[in-house]
Amino acid sequence: MVTSKGNVIIQLLSGRSNVFIIIAPSGKAILVDTSIKMMRDKLMAKLVRQGISKPDYLVLTHNHFDHAGNAGYIRQQTGTRVVIHQSEARELEQGVMKIPAGTLAVTRALVRLADTLEVDLAADPCPADITFTDSIEFPGFDGIKVIHTPGHSKGSSSVIVDNEIALVGDAMINAILFTVMTPFGDDVPLMKESWKKLYDTGCHTFLPSHGKGISREILEGYL
Repeated sequence: MVTSKGNVIIQLLSGRSNVFIIIAPSGKAILVDTSIKMMRDKLMAKLVRQGISKPDYLVLTHNHFDHAGNAGYIRQQTGTRVVIHQSEARELEQGVMKIPAGTLAVTRALVRLADTLEVDLAADPCPADITFTDSIEFPGFDGIKVIHTPGHSKGSSSVIVDNEIALVGDAMINAILFTVMTPFGDDVPLMKESWKKLYDTGCHTFLPSHGKGISREILEGYL
């Protein structure tokens, strides 16, 4: 996808979790999420194929293992600067993760089972180089900003590109029939407020980390 200002969005990985790279007209690049550890080699190969040896920034939409699983490795190997909402920076650095609550009966049961079994789904520890509260923009990336869109997790964030395309992490999904609601989320009412916040950016396409893109018209139906 290419925006009207020439920012290019390429999906590097799909499957367990979508990973995107944003390439500015200047050639500078922002990596958005990293997927799980077992996708590490494939992700690094995809970056090489795009001619990117060092993304200028790595934006984590949140600190769950399927998004931050390779953050520490990529930071160590490339020196890229890792960006995450301040409310999840400490957990990222410590390599801990809170499993979000279920939004469906079946997922609530799964979360209770995981808590009972003390399932560890954390990623490797990774220091955050840059944190933010409400939003942040980056030098050399005209029209790109990261905004706080909580609900799935306390620090969930989305990357807005030219107010045309939004990379929304797990703020919404398109992998389950008849809903954009993620099956896991800590605060459903807050998540719905984040949907309105994303809608108000004017974006026409919302790219989630799970499933295919969501149109503005589809999102409007859920508001």
